[in-house]
Amino acid sequence: MRATIKSYQREYVRQIGALMGTDDPTEIICRIISDHQMKLLGVSMPEVTNDPKPKQQGLDQADESLLGLLS
Repeated sequence: MRATIKSYQREYVRQIGALMGTDDPTEIICRIISDHQMKLLGVSMPEVTNDPKPKQQGLDQADESLLGLLS
């Protein structure tokens, strides 16, 4: 399947790609479609960032709890 990105949408696609850290239009469009599908299903997708170090949401606290149980 091939598709054309309309000229008035190209800057938006580039901006999303910059957040993702890629300039591959296929990857960018796949992410946009996945986000849309998840919203339709009521599931939230992880936030798109170009931060190379992912955030550990509560994992440190969970690790401490597990270590307490194992001690």
